[in-house]
Amino acid sequence: MTRTAAASYEELSAIGSRLDACAVECDGFARLVAYELTRRQIEHETRVGRVAWLGGELPLHFWTIAGGLVLDYRLRLWFGSGAPHGVFPASVYHGLLAYAGERVELNVSRFVFELLGGGLNGS
Repeated sequence: MTRTAAASYEELSAIGSRLDACAVECDGFARLVAYELTRRQIEHETRVGRVAWLGGELPLHFWTIAGGLVLDYRLRLWFGSGAPHGVFPASVYHGLLAYAGERVELNVSRFVFELLGGGLNGS
């Protein structure tokens, strides 16, 4: 689903920050984000692939792109507290952070959102 205007940095950050407290890894977080962005009719794509940060590499990772910005709140699980966290343009970390992957469709139901979200209301 899409809407005519892209989401702002502030809107994406508010969504990501709300979901950040959920006890999920990158795949679960991507599902939560996909549900919220779809529900709000914000154009986005979920990607799955590998990510490299400061010479380390994770072979399987999920992230979201919306409005030219990356939403990734789970890099720190794998790369520690110095890794990027939140909503950012990938170019900010040019040469330090590299994503490589493909688009994946995540059709997340309200039930799955509420299950992964630990009681978050999906409406």
